[in-house]
Order: sequence, then C-alpha cells, then structure tokens
Amino acid sequence: MGLFDDARKYYPKQLQKELSKPNKEIVIVDDRFVFDKPARVVLTSRHGINAMSFDFAYTISGIDGKEYFKCMNFGNKKILLSADNEPILGIYGKTLSLNYEIYAGDKKERLLAKLTYRNSHVAQKFSIIFTNLVTENEEYMDFNCEEHYRSGGVFYGKEKEGAPMICKFIEYNYKYSTGLRSKSPDAQGSYLIEMAANVDNVFLMAVGIVLAELDYNHQQNQKVRHRNKIN
Repeated sequence: MGLFDDARKYYPKQLQKELSKPNKEIVIVDDRFVFDKPARVVLTSRHGINAMSFDFAYTISGIDGKEYFKCMNFGNKKILLSADNEPILGIYGKTLSLNYEIYAGDKKERLLAKLTYRNSHVAQKFSIIFTNLVTENEEYMDFNCEEHYRSGGVFYGKEKEGAPMICKFIEYNYKYSTGLRSKSPDAQGSYLIEMAANVDNVFLMAVGIVLAELDYNHQQNQKVRHRNKIN
C-alpha cells in the first residue's frame, strides 16, 4: 500500500517543485542554445491529429505561438529541425526497450546522450549519461516521470540526493482536479516545458520529445489491452 501511495503522491509533488539554476553551465548540443534566463516553450504532438497526414510528429513553439523547432517522424527515429530546416539532433528509440540515444545532426555519428530506463515502483525513471561540453567530462542526470507520463522532471544529479530540478514537463491535457484526460486530439501528448537558466534548452526539448513518445506508446498499449479484453 505504501508504494502505491508514494506513486500517487509523486505527481503533485513534481508539479510543486521549483526549478533551480545549476551550479555550472550545461552545454550538450551547442552553447547557442544556452541562455542566462529561464525559458518556457510548448511541445505539441501531432500523433492525435492523424499523424499520417503530417511530416512532423511534434512542433515546439514559444508561449506566444511562434514556432521554433519541428520534429520529423521516421518511426523509432525522430529528427529535430530548426525553423530553417537545419537538422539539430536525432532521437533514436530502441526496439522492444524504453531506452533512447540522442545524436547530433541527422546521422548516428556524434553521440550526445544515452537515456536508460530504471525500475521503480514510485515513478518511471531514467538515467541520462552525457558529455558536458563545458567541462568535457561525462556527467549524469535523472529523468523521472509520473507513472502515467502526465509530468516529468530532469535533475542535475540524483533526485533522491537532492539534485536541483533543471527542467519540468507538464502535460497540457490532464485534468488534475477530475483525474481525466482531455478527449481533444490537439492536446494529446502536448507539454509545457519549463527550463532553468544556464542549461542547453534544445537538449531538454529532446528529452521532452522522449517523454511525449513514452506517453503516446503507453496510450497505444492501453488501447490494445482494452480491445483484447473486449474480444
């Protein structure tokens, strides 16, 4: 009972946690994506809007609606492009696994980070191993999501050891007061991304796309299980 209780409490706890600026600059893709002020963007999924009719699985816009990035869909491979169609990075899902790898550009040449799933009864947890271009050292982040992918957080270090939260993802279409998901296809898997200062924003957006993919696959698996029960 205690474990289930902890899982239920994790979502509101994550929503209430404040972002903190890391004690040093974190550059993973390029320093042009690092800013000295916090930032907020909206990650919009097109999976629920009949994805087959679109080239892009996701778009990333400012709060004002201006589009900054778009993400092309090639199955287990996603390519994040700038508004000018410059390939920024590639996100590669592992077949039959929850693990991901992120590479610079649109080729698997320069590895930026590995996201590895960890078993937990409280949340969906991942380890992120990356090279910080500032220190040129391999470093570690926690990426922990609420069990139904309604929210997620990136921590510079281990959350259980008090590491600062440097990024927060909040799903737009979840009604916390009623516990119901919106039926609007436009909202399915869309997230508000809040990012601390001095952190590579575009890398955190890539982690947000991983979260949205996990949510989408989770929803599809639930639909299959529901159909199997009916049949």
